[in-house]
Amino acid sequence: NSPFAALQAGKAASKRITSKIHEYLLVFRKEGELDITGLKMDEINVVCLIHSDGYDFDYVLKLRNAVSRHLSGEWRFWVMTEEHRSVPDDINKIPLMDWGFSGPRSSWWYKLQIFDPTHHRGPLLYFDLDTVIVNKIDWITQQSLDYFWTVRDFRFLWNPASQLANSSIMWFDTA
Repeated sequence: NSPFAALQAGKAASKRITSKIHEYLLVFRKEGELDITGLKMDEINVVCLIHSDGYDFDYVLKLRNAVSRHLSGEWRFWVMTEEHRSVPDDINKIPLMDWGFSGPRSSWWYKLQIFDPTHHRGPLLYFDLDTVIVNKIDWITQQSLDYFWTVRDFRFLWNPASQLANSSIMWFDTA
């Protein structure tokens, strides 16, 4: 059993779930407010999120560098962050909508914006900033995009019957 196990939801079911999230997010976004041009459907969107001051931006750079060492093929690196935060030119920025959350766990809620369909089209590979990549990760992107893939919750790995998931790594198709 790999800790990177498919949730028992087919593409149709996952589309229904993310459609509801899309409806919610689109209520907050004005039409034309964000226009991301140049997206390629066959290119992997590698995404991370940094919000507030819980992590230094060096975590974004280390993650991007690890992806460049361990992921083959064509991909584009994105960081979701506050509008005011500066981002190096070689990293694509997606400004987060300010939902007014604050506190040490506020970024958990901002992670929902990953599912906003105005941000990405095609395959998306998400990593939390505290993810450490030490080996090739091509095997992740070889998993079928007919499913939503995520990591089994590490707190319950001792229980093989547990179906709880952890959102620190996600692989899915946004199209």
